Amino acid sequence: MNDWAPIAKEYDPLKAGSIDGTDEEPHDRAIWRAMLARYVPNKGVTGDPHLTLFVARLNLQTTEEKLKEVFSRYGDIRKIRLVRDLVTGFSKGYAFIEYKEERALLKAHRDANRLVIDQHEIFVDFELERTLKGWIPRRLGGGFGGKKESGQLRFGGRDRPFRKPINLPNMKNDFYGEGSGEKRNWSREGTRDWRTRDRDHERSRDKRWPERERLWTWDDVLPAQALNPLLELGLAAGGGGTGTEGKASPFSEPGARSNSS
Repeated sequence: MNDWAPIAKEYDPLKAGSIDGTDEEPHDRAIWRAMLARYVPNKGVTGDPHLTLFVARLNLQTTEEKLKEVFSRYGDIRKIRLVRDLVTGFSKGYAFIEYKEERALLKAHRDANRLVIDQHEIFVDFELERTLKGWIPRRLGGGFGGKKESGQLRFGGRDRPFRKPINLPNMKNDFYGEGSGEKRNWSREGTRDWRTRDRDHERSRDKRWPERERLWTWDDVLPAQALNPLLELGLAAGGGGTGTEGKASPFSEPGARSNSS
């Protein structure tokens, strides 16, 4: 990634179809078409390509006179070519403007982009057909820009430069324990720590458990003040000949005998 740049230095249809220029497989048919295309720049186009601007997204009603009025403020213009349909003669919405000096070209490239002409925000860039190696026009599946709705965006130009690739770590190796030896040793130690902690927890629970397992007595359930009347009733019943003679009262203490005995 040392040679990465946001603007393409050479046109590659496969890279232009990728947001960061790293795709290895085309994701739409237009890219396939551009990769198979053998485009030769129009030899009938004259003028210095290094002094020519590409102006796009023009209002279809914009004329050469309007373009000259706007772009002449940046410097002397040598020629304006508004591209028109060969059959109808209507404007196709883009033009080429050649300046006499490079200084005027650079100034227009810097300041005229996104300028509003006839209620349209225009796009300005250098001419690429004769200056960018490997150039493929939009009609053959190449170019730059495009609309999101079409699903055929092209990156690497001024309108949509490449985004810097994100170098993600190799998560698969770490996830399956295939990383470095130090990481594997750390994992084993961590496992032993958890096992030791579980054993200590079990031992502590075993020690606390007998304290919870104690025999409950009536003193735990009823206070002494409430237990005395019940004892008296039980003794009286045992002495009244109710068939409980000689039997220990359920409310008496272990080992105690009845009054009849």
